[in-house]
Amino acid sequence: MNKNLQILYLGQFVTKTCSIMSYLAIFWLLSSFPNGSIYIGVFGAISLIPSIILPVFIGVLLDRFSRKNAIIISDIISGFNLLFIALLITNFVQNIYYIYILLFISSCLGTLFACAVEPLYYDIISKNEYPRMISTKNILIKTASILAPILACFLINSFGVRIVLIIEGCSFIASGISEIFIKTNQKIKVDRFTSLNFYKDLKDVCSFILKTRILAYILLIGIIVNFFTAPIIPMLPIFVRDILSKSV
Repeated sequence: MNKNLQILYLGQFVTKTCSIMSYLAIFWLLSSFPNGSIYIGVFGAISLIPSIILPVFIGVLLDRFSRKNAIIISDIISGFNLLFIALLITNFVQNIYYIYILLFISSCLGTLFACAVEPLYYDIISKNEYPRMISTKNILIKTASILAPILACFLINSFGVRIVLIIEGCSFIASGISEIFIKTNQKIKVDRFTSLNFYKDLKDVCSFILKTRILAYILLIGIIVNFFTAPIIPMLPIFVRDILSKSV
Protein backbone atom coordinates (compact mmCIF):
# COMPACT_ATOMS: atom_id res chain seq x y z
CA MET A 1 0.00 0.00 0.00
CA ASN A 2 1.06 3.59 -0.63
CA LYS A 3 3.17 4.69 2.38
CA ASN A 4 1.80 8.24 2.22
CA LEU A 5 -1.71 6.83 2.28
CA GLN A 6 -0.94 4.68 5.32
CA ILE A 7 0.36 7.70 7.25
CA LEU A 8 -2.69 9.76 6.30
CA TYR A 9 -5.06 6.92 7.26
CA LEU A 10 -3.35 6.67 10.65
CA GLY A 11 -3.36 10.44 11.13
CA GLN A 12 -7.06 10.79 10.37
CA PHE A 13 -7.94 7.77 12.52
CA VAL A 14 -6.01 9.15 15.51
CA THR A 15 -7.41 12.65 15.01
CA LYS A 16 -10.99 11.40 14.72
CA THR A 17 -10.66 9.14 17.76
CA CYS A 18 -8.99 11.78 19.93
CA SER A 19 -11.46 14.48 18.87
CA ILE A 20 -14.43 12.38 19.97
CA MET A 21 -12.70 11.31 23.18
CA SER A 22 -11.76 14.87 24.14
CA TYR A 23 -15.29 16.03 23.35
CA LEU A 24 -16.71 13.35 25.64
CA ALA A 25 -14.14 14.06 28.36
CA ILE A 26 -15.03 17.77 28.42
CA PHE A 27 -18.76 16.99 28.46
CA TRP A 28 -18.20 14.55 31.31
CA LEU A 29 -16.23 17.16 33.26
CA LEU A 30 -18.78 19.94 32.69
CA SER A 31 -21.68 17.74 33.77
CA SER A 32 -20.10 17.27 37.20
CA PHE A 33 -20.49 20.95 38.16
CA PRO A 34 -23.64 22.46 39.74
CA ASN A 35 -24.16 24.80 36.77
CA GLY A 36 -23.06 22.13 34.32
CA SER A 37 -25.95 22.68 31.91
CA ILE A 38 -24.83 26.28 31.33
CA TYR A 39 -21.22 25.23 30.78
CA ILE A 40 -22.31 22.48 28.40
CA GLY A 41 -24.48 24.89 26.41
CA VAL A 42 -21.61 27.32 25.90
CA PHE A 43 -19.24 24.48 25.03
CA GLY A 44 -21.70 23.09 22.49
CA ALA A 45 -22.01 26.50 20.84
CA ILE A 46 -18.28 27.17 20.56
CA SER A 47 -17.76 23.65 19.21
CA LEU A 48 -20.39 23.89 16.49
CA ILE A 49 -20.04 27.47 15.24
CA PRO A 50 -16.60 27.02 13.58
CA SER A 51 -17.73 23.87 11.74
CA ILE A 52 -20.69 25.77 10.29
CA ILE A 53 -19.05 29.08 9.38
CA LEU A 54 -15.38 28.37 8.59
CA PRO A 55 -15.34 25.64 5.88
CA VAL A 56 -16.11 28.02 2.99
CA PHE A 57 -13.32 30.41 4.02
CA ILE A 58 -10.83 27.62 4.74
CA GLY A 59 -11.53 25.94 1.41
CA VAL A 60 -10.59 29.10 -0.45
CA LEU A 61 -7.38 29.54 1.56
CA LEU A 62 -6.24 25.94 1.14
CA ASP A 63 -5.98 26.38 -2.64
CA ARG A 64 -3.03 28.71 -2.01
CA PHE A 65 -1.43 27.01 0.97
CA SER A 66 -0.15 23.52 1.68
CA ARG A 67 -2.87 21.14 2.87
CA LYS A 68 -0.20 18.91 4.36
CA ASN A 69 1.10 21.77 6.51
CA ALA A 70 -2.47 22.58 7.50
CA ILE A 71 -3.13 19.14 9.00
CA ILE A 72 0.29 19.08 10.69
CA ILE A 73 -0.26 22.47 12.31
CA SER A 74 -3.82 21.54 13.24
CA ASP A 75 -2.83 18.31 15.00
CA ILE A 76 0.19 19.68 16.85
CA ILE A 77 -1.53 22.84 18.13
CA SER A 78 -4.63 20.80 19.06
CA GLY A 79 -2.39 18.52 21.09
CA PHE A 80 -0.82 21.38 23.03
CA ASN A 81 -4.27 22.90 23.52
CA LEU A 82 -5.49 19.73 25.22
CA LEU A 83 -2.38 19.61 27.40
CA PHE A 84 -3.01 23.20 28.51
CA ILE A 85 -6.66 22.38 29.25
CA ALA A 86 -5.51 19.38 31.34
CA LEU A 87 -3.43 21.79 33.43
CA LEU A 88 -6.23 24.33 33.80
CA ILE A 89 -9.00 21.97 34.96
CA THR A 90 -7.54 21.87 38.50
CA ASN A 91 -9.18 25.26 39.06
CA PHE A 92 -11.85 24.84 36.44
CA VAL A 93 -14.30 27.54 37.49
CA GLN A 94 -11.55 30.16 37.90
CA ASN A 95 -10.05 29.26 34.51
CA ILE A 96 -13.31 28.70 32.64
CA TYR A 97 -12.83 31.59 30.19
CA TYR A 98 -9.31 30.47 29.29
CA ILE A 99 -10.58 26.93 28.79
CA TYR A 100 -13.38 28.16 26.52
CA ILE A 101 -10.85 30.09 24.42
CA LEU A 102 -8.66 26.98 24.07
CA LEU A 103 -11.70 24.85 23.20
CA PHE A 104 -12.77 27.35 20.55
CA ILE A 105 -9.27 27.27 19.05
CA SER A 106 -9.36 23.45 19.07
CA SER A 107 -12.73 23.50 17.30
CA CYS A 108 -11.36 25.86 14.63
CA LEU A 109 -8.31 23.63 14.18
CA GLY A 110 -10.54 20.56 13.91
CA THR A 111 -12.49 22.27 11.13
CA LEU A 112 -9.20 23.17 9.41
CA PHE A 113 -8.06 19.54 9.61
CA ALA A 114 -11.36 18.23 8.23
CA CYS A 115 -11.27 20.66 5.29
CA ALA A 116 -7.62 19.91 4.48
CA VAL A 117 -7.45 16.14 4.89
CA GLU A 118 -10.19 15.17 2.42
CA PRO A 119 -8.66 16.80 -0.70
CA LEU A 120 -5.19 15.79 0.49
CA TYR A 121 -6.05 12.14 -0.22
CA TYR A 122 -6.44 12.98 -3.89
CA ASP A 123 -3.04 14.71 -3.91
CA ILE A 124 -1.14 11.56 -2.93
CA ILE A 125 -2.80 8.77 -4.93
CA SER A 126 -3.66 7.98 -8.53
CA LYS A 127 -7.19 7.89 -9.91
CA ASN A 128 -7.39 4.09 -9.99
CA GLU A 129 -6.87 4.06 -6.21
CA TYR A 130 -9.83 6.36 -5.49
CA PRO A 131 -12.54 3.68 -4.90
CA ARG A 132 -10.39 1.63 -2.53
CA MET A 133 -9.23 4.73 -0.68
CA ILE A 134 -12.79 5.98 -0.15
CA SER A 135 -14.02 2.65 1.22
CA THR A 136 -11.00 2.18 3.51
CA LYS A 137 -11.23 5.76 4.80
CA ASN A 138 -14.93 5.41 5.57
CA ILE A 139 -14.33 2.14 7.43
CA LEU A 140 -11.62 3.76 9.56
CA ILE A 141 -13.80 6.79 10.36
CA LYS A 142 -16.76 4.59 11.36
CA THR A 143 -14.45 2.39 13.45
CA ALA A 144 -13.08 5.47 15.23
CA SER A 145 -16.62 6.74 15.85
CA ILE A 146 -17.56 3.42 17.49
CA LEU A 147 -14.30 2.84 19.36
CA ALA A 148 -13.76 6.37 20.72
CA PRO A 149 -16.81 6.60 23.06
CA ILE A 150 -16.11 3.14 24.51
CA LEU A 151 -12.45 3.91 25.05
CA ALA A 152 -13.18 7.37 26.44
CA CYS A 153 -15.68 6.10 29.02
CA PHE A 154 -13.30 3.33 30.14
CA LEU A 155 -10.32 5.68 30.50
CA ILE A 156 -12.32 8.45 32.20
CA ASN A 157 -13.75 5.97 34.70
CA SER A 158 -10.32 4.40 35.32
CA PHE A 159 -7.95 7.38 35.31
CA GLY A 160 -10.01 10.57 35.26
CA VAL A 161 -10.52 13.38 32.76
CA ARG A 162 -7.07 14.94 33.22
CA ILE A 163 -5.17 11.76 32.24
CA VAL A 164 -7.47 11.25 29.24
CA LEU A 165 -6.78 14.78 28.01
CA ILE A 166 -3.03 14.29 28.44
CA ILE A 167 -3.13 11.02 26.47
CA GLU A 168 -5.16 12.65 23.71
CA GLY A 169 -2.88 15.71 23.59
CA CYS A 170 0.21 13.53 23.20
CA SER A 171 -1.57 11.45 20.54
CA PHE A 172 -2.44 14.57 18.54
CA ILE A 173 1.17 15.76 18.67
CA ALA A 174 2.50 12.33 17.64
CA SER A 175 0.01 12.24 14.77
CA GLY A 176 1.11 15.69 13.58
CA ILE A 177 4.78 14.68 13.67
CA SER A 178 4.08 11.51 11.64
CA GLU A 179 2.28 13.56 8.98
CA ILE A 180 5.50 15.48 8.29
CA PHE A 181 6.68 12.45 6.31
CA ILE A 182 3.77 12.56 3.84
CA LYS A 183 4.79 13.40 0.28
CA THR A 184 2.12 15.23 -1.67
CA ASN A 185 1.61 16.35 -5.27
CA GLN A 186 -0.64 19.30 -4.43
CA LYS A 187 -0.62 22.06 -7.03
CA ILE A 188 -0.74 25.33 -5.13
CA LYS A 189 -2.00 28.48 -6.85
CA VAL A 190 1.01 30.64 -7.62
CA ASP A 191 -0.73 34.00 -7.99
CA ARG A 192 0.03 36.44 -5.19
CA PHE A 193 -2.41 36.12 -2.34
CA THR A 194 -4.34 39.33 -1.70
CA SER A 195 -7.61 40.19 -0.03
CA LEU A 196 -9.03 40.93 -3.50
CA ASN A 197 -8.17 37.42 -4.75
CA PHE A 198 -9.57 35.91 -1.59
CA TYR A 199 -12.91 37.69 -1.87
CA LYS A 200 -13.11 36.89 -5.59
CA ASP A 201 -12.58 33.16 -4.95
CA LEU A 202 -15.01 33.26 -2.04
CA LYS A 203 -17.62 34.93 -4.23
CA ASP A 204 -17.11 32.27 -6.93
CA VAL A 205 -17.61 29.48 -4.39
CA CYS A 206 -20.77 31.04 -2.95
CA SER A 207 -22.16 31.73 -6.42
CA PHE A 208 -21.57 28.13 -7.48
CA ILE A 209 -23.32 26.80 -4.37
CA LEU A 210 -26.31 29.09 -4.84
CA LYS A 211 -26.61 28.28 -8.55
CA THR A 212 -26.45 24.54 -7.90
CA ARG A 213 -29.68 24.20 -5.98
CA ILE A 214 -29.35 20.54 -5.06
CA LEU A 215 -25.94 21.26 -3.53
CA ALA A 216 -27.34 24.23 -1.60
CA TYR A 217 -30.21 22.09 -0.26
CA ILE A 218 -27.82 19.31 0.78
CA LEU A 219 -25.58 21.78 2.62
CA LEU A 220 -28.56 23.40 4.33
CA ILE A 221 -29.97 20.05 5.46
CA GLY A 222 -26.51 18.98 6.65
CA ILE A 223 -26.11 22.15 8.72
CA ILE A 224 -29.56 21.79 10.31
CA VAL A 225 -29.14 18.09 11.08
CA ASN A 226 -25.63 18.61 12.48
CA PHE A 227 -26.75 21.57 14.59
CA PHE A 228 -29.55 19.66 16.31
CA THR A 229 -28.08 16.14 16.52
CA ALA A 230 -24.37 16.73 17.18
CA PRO A 231 -24.80 17.39 20.94
CA ILE A 232 -26.88 14.22 21.46
CA ILE A 233 -24.16 11.58 21.07
CA PRO A 234 -21.68 13.12 23.56
CA MET A 235 -24.50 13.44 26.10
CA LEU A 236 -25.51 9.75 25.93
CA PRO A 237 -22.80 8.47 28.32
CA ILE A 238 -23.80 11.16 30.82
CA PHE A 239 -27.47 10.16 30.56
CA VAL A 240 -26.52 6.52 31.06
CA ARG A 241 -24.34 7.41 34.06
CA ASP A 242 -27.13 9.40 35.71
CA ILE A 243 -29.75 6.72 35.02
CA LEU A 244 -27.55 3.93 36.39
CA SER A 245 -26.59 5.96 39.47
CA LYS A 246 -30.24 6.60 40.27
CA SER A 247 -31.23 2.98 39.76
CA VAL A 248 -28.61 1.65 42.20
